[in-house]
Amino acid sequence: MTAPELAVPAPRVSPSVALAAVSLTAFFVGLTSTMLTVAVPVIVRHFQAGAVAATFVILAPSVASTALMLTMGRVGDLIGRRTVYLGALGAFTVASLVAGAAPNVWLLIALEACQAIGTAAIWANNAALVLELVPRDRATYALGVYFASISVAQLIGPTVGGAIASALGWRWIFLLSVPVGIISLLACRAVLPGDRAPKRGRAVDVPGNGLV
Repeated sequence: MTAPELAVPAPRVSPSVALAAVSLTAFFVGLTSTMLTVAVPVIVRHFQAGAVAATFVILAPSVASTALMLTMGRVGDLIGRRTVYLGALGAFTVASLVAGAAPNVWLLIALEACQAIGTAAIWANNAALVLELVPRDRATYALGVYFASISVAQLIGPTVGGAIASALGWRWIFLLSVPVGIISLLACRAVLPGDRAPKRGRAVDVPGNGLV
């Protein structure tokens, strides 16, 4: 047995339980992102926002999460996927809580961007965590469960978001994410194995990621 193998911590629970926790997080983040899309008209009317602000309500989270995904994947390589993953979940949950009380549309947009930073880190490390958690012969099954959780979230998200915005108001789309985020954070913290030894190599390519 080699030294790198000895350095890899074993999971605290069965791979199936760890897979369930990661899939729950994927479902939760995907659901939150898709729920918001149908609430944009309600948000715009609430703040009496102009066309530019309305556009940024939609674009800010999408652009931020897409642009930062490569960076967050590299950060996960350098300092550990578990550390980045839990930090991202915490940031996403806190941003959701504050966004639910945002007093103006531009602060809401800024908080959406903060959410998106967490989203980028979660998406960038999710699949890699799944592959690290399960035996190689179950990798295809595990990825199937993971992607199914995302697909279901995207399928039902607009309906759930519309129902919440109509019945409770758009702020509850963010506020209801808080308890689910806390549950996901505690579950992942309990079941994910410790980080592997950080990879050596080049640091984050700041100019390259800036161009992205």
